Amino acid sequence: FLEAIQVNELKEQILDNNNEPIEDAISTLVYNITQYLIGDPTNLKHRTADQLSNLRCRKLQDFRWYKDTFMIKVLTRENANQPYWKEKFITGLPTLFAEKIRSKYR
Repeated sequence: FLEAIQVNELKEQILDNNNEPIEDAISTLVYNITQYLIGDPTNLKHRTADQLSNLRCRKLQDFRWYKDTFMIKVLTRENANQPYWKEKFITGLPTLFAEKIRSKYR
C-alpha cells in the first residue's frame, strides 16, 4: 500500500489548514491498480530477459513489430546501454538482412 503526498513544483509537501500533508489520491490509486494488475515490477525484469533471448524476426514484414518490441523490452533493463543488445538485435533479424547490416558496419 502506498501513501503518496501532494507536492508543489519545488517538491515541497502541500499542507492543509491543520498543517497536515495532503494525500495524492490519484497517484495512490494508479499505483495500487498497477500493483493489482501487474504485480511486483521486479518479476517483469526476469520475464523480459527470457522474452529477449527468444525474440526473433522471422520475416522482414515483421520488422517494425520486432524493433518496437525489442526496444521496449531492452529499455526497461538497467543494462540497456550495453553493446551486447545491438548484436542481439541484429542476430534476431532474418539472415540475409542481418548479414547486410553486419557488412555495412564492418
